[in-house]
Amino acid sequence: MKKMLFLAASAAFFVSWAGAADVVPNHVQHLPHSVKSLLKSNAVPTHAPGGLAGDNIVMGLSWAPSLIDIVNLADYSVQQADIGATVAGLNGSGGVTSPSVTVLTLPGTGGTVSPSDTDTTLYTLTPSAAGTIAFGPGVGAGHQKIIELLIVQPASSGVPIELSGPISWPNGAAPIVSSMPGDRTFIRFLTTDGGQTYIGGI
Repeated sequence: MKKMLFLAASAAFFVSWAGAADVVPNHVQHLPHSVKSLLKSNAVPTHAPGGLAGDNIVMGLSWAPSLIDIVNLADYSVQQADIGATVAGLNGSGGVTSPSVTVLTLPGTGGTVSPSDTDTTLYTLTPSAAGTIAFGPGVGAGHQKIIELLIVQPASSGVPIELSGPISWPNGAAPIVSSMPGDRTFIRFLTTDGGQTYIGGI
């Protein structure tokens, strides 16, 4: 009798397990790059017993994938053309790459700013006389580009700096660029059309 009850319970467990949806555990779906390298090389696990190897079978699915199968599925889940554009790129260690920044210095009376090849371009200005910073076209149409301005007034005497170009401001009100001696003004701008238009004060 006990044997029959055990067999019935085992059969019920098997049916419920087999009928469950295929769910890959999160720690398998998102394996770190270092573990991926280990699995792909089929190297001997460094932490025995219980280490990982590429031919380990993932249990609980309707098929019997190995860990290397899961890794390959994860690798092919993102189109290569999307990397760095709609999804973050990875560095050699498998970490997400930081947005790239270019830092440029404007001449003392201002100049023209525009998006560059990097995600963000920071322009710094220590004005020597009244001037204008003009916003013009650059590269990166179809991609988000950030322009940052840091205007540092001389400690001895401040001078007025104006901003010009196709800039849209929140509620139509442009921020004030301080002309007080020693003051600092920081403003961020966004463009998605290569600098044809800008949104200021983001």
